[in-house]
Amino acid sequence: MRASRVRIRILSDHEYLRGLLDELDQQAFRVAKGAEEGVGMLRALGLQLLRRFSEHLAVEDRFLAPALRRAGPAGGERAEHLDADHREQRELLNYLLNKVRDPSRPAAVLAAEWRSLVELLLDDMAQEELTILEGLRDPSSLSGASEIRETSSRQFSAGSSG
Repeated sequence: MRASRVRIRILSDHEYLRGLLDELDQQAFRVAKGAEEGVGMLRALGLQLLRRFSEHLAVEDRFLAPALRRAGPAGGERAEHLDADHREQRELLNYLLNKVRDPSRPAAVLAAEWRSLVELLLDDMAQEELTILEGLRDPSSLSGASEIRETSSRQFSAGSSG
């Protein structure tokens, strides 16, 4: 997948995830304020987020990391940072998965954990968009940029020789 398409796909995922995170945060807020009857919905939303975020990480691993590595040394460093972030996020997601499945987990504690995760993931996505995805916007960092330049040069040369 071309770097520009990777960027668009990741941004689209982030938009969807932000909506899900907002819904989860609102439900966690209600539960934290004493609406314990909402714990079932909180658990369901949490499981939905965990599944969807795991899928998102897989997409980034499959498409974003290779696109970054093809972008040169700076891209390789960003890919390594992304890999490290993903390892940490997967550990956190596994921890939360165990907690969300524990029916004895107090509602207020579960709500606080989800609210912390929401804040962490929103910050992480914003940081990723500013540092990692912005690099894919620069034409010189696109995968295959040299091929694009060569093709353009050949097309220009062919057009000017006739």
